[in-house]
Amino acid sequence: MTAPAGTASGELPVITKTYDLLQWTIGRVEKFPRSHRFTLGTRLQSQLHDLLDLLIESRFAQDKAHLLQRCSVSVEQIRMSFRLACELRVLAVNSHEYACRHLLEIGRQIGGWRRQQEQISR
Repeated sequence: MTAPAGTASGELPVITKTYDLLQWTIGRVEKFPRSHRFTLGTRLQSQLHDLLDLLIESRFAQDKAHLLQRCSVSVEQIRMSFRLACELRVLAVNSHEYACRHLLEIGRQIGGWRRQQEQISR
């Protein structure tokens, strides 16, 4: 998946991937039934915004380890929210699978970044 217009080409891949997932999620949440759009939908969007903010903060932080740990926790929380949306049938199974594939890749990239930081700090 290529970076959308407006995303810097020199951006970290994990930030670009998270941005893309957030953008995709906003489109899906718009289709949620009203009873879930302003609760679960808003929560999903907020969680992804928070993850994106943490990743950007991690990029510029001196001590990245703690922030990257929080990013990993955030990915798992988002995964659970997508699972709930699927189980409540407000998100199609194929959309859930798409989101989970993206979250898996984001989690791998965060894990790699964490391992890199551990090697640097040794």
